[in-house]
Amino acid sequence: MDFDKTKLLAAIAILLIISFAMSFAVYNKLPEEIITHWDSLGEANGVMSKDVGLFLVPVLGIIITIVMLAIPLIDPLKKNIHGFIKYYNMFILIMLGFLLYIHAITILINLGYDLNISQLIGPAIGVLLFFAGILIGHVKKNYMIGIRTPWTLASKEVWDKTHQKGRTLFKASGIICFFGLIFPNYAMWFILAPIIISVIYLFAYSCVEFKNEEKK
Repeated sequence: MDFDKTKLLAAIAILLIISFAMSFAVYNKLPEEIITHWDSLGEANGVMSKDVGLFLVPVLGIIITIVMLAIPLIDPLKKNIHGFIKYYNMFILIMLGFLLYIHAITILINLGYDLNISQLIGPAIGVLLFFAGILIGHVKKNYMIGIRTPWTLASKEVWDKTHQKGRTLFKASGIICFFGLIFPNYAMWFILAPIIISVIYLFAYSCVEFKNEEKK
């Protein structure tokens, strides 16, 4: 889906308004303290004042939006960013959708619904990672978006090769996250393990490719 600036800002505004509206809608239905943190098994282990906890995610959404909209304007290689801007804009909306999803689950749990957040967060992160893979597959060399190692930034060839590997790894990591629905007790492992392995592999891969390029 392609977004011009007006449509993008309108979609962002709608998602942020929904997030704030959800908070105001349930404000009087919740106790003064609400659950805002869970351990790896989905057990609640942290609370926060509802005045802060109910609006933390919506405000975070605003901050993330401002930062992400600013990046294409300030990056020294912003011309390259414009070459994949439609994928980047789509990722902004996916990120806000992810935050809205987490916000909704948090509200439902505090309203008394018996939900396992560790189990439900896996698919959301899976979608986020899969779309990150799509974005990475189109990213051209820049200083703020993508797999930025000393070696990818030093060589366009290494940048391109590393990002093609990253596209596959991030998509695969996103798919693996969905296994948390089937094995909820290991949901966090299905999220963290693929990400950690992918990051380490891509860091090492870019280094090796750069050294191979130097030998040519």
